Amino acid sequence: MRLEQSNPVFLVGDIAKQSTVEAIAASGRRLPTVVETLASQGMAAEDVQRVVTAVGDAVVRRLINLAESELGPAPARFCWVALGSQARLEQGVNSDQDSALILADDAPAEAETYFAALADKVVAGLEASGYPRCPGDMMASNPKWRLRLSDWAIEFAQWINSPDPDALLNTQTFFDMRPLYGDNALHATLSTSVASAAPQSPRFLQQLA
Repeated sequence: MRLEQSNPVFLVGDIAKQSTVEAIAASGRRLPTVVETLASQGMAAEDVQRVVTAVGDAVVRRLINLAESELGPAPARFCWVALGSQARLEQGVNSDQDSALILADDAPAEAETYFAALADKVVAGLEASGYPRCPGDMMASNPKWRLRLSDWAIEFAQWINSPDPDALLNTQTFFDMRPLYGDNALHATLSTSVASAAPQSPRFLQQLA
């Protein structure tokens, strides 16, 4: 059993079974031991990062499950997305949180209260599990990064068409976006529109380079 607890597959499965934030956090805190074991076995750094990311993904998904069970069903379609290193499958043991929420355009105004509470619970749970809050506040708990699909499209268009230093900083984080939970079609729609718009802005590409 002690050997199995250092197995990443065992750890991901164990996280998925937990019924409290405290239990998830206790499971997540075993990650450094897993990484140490994998490194001692000679696993490549890239593969270790993918394992670390898989555990991080499992923690996020289970925390959202628990938040939904407490808050009730979501009042609108949504997609929780990972950003930065987690989106690239490059998380490390000390990686901080980077996340956002894409909401359906038909989400009612009162849905904001629900998703604010959901995001706060997940971010706090991640912090308890050993994932520090993002120093730049690029997390779903920040209303700025909890937008409807059409508002996200406008946000990306502004970054692409007016590539000032802040816009470039944001694109380097938000262009690495990967869906983790919810309606993946929301992310797919946004990703398709951004991928078609970015090549049409030579100034943006030049500044990014």
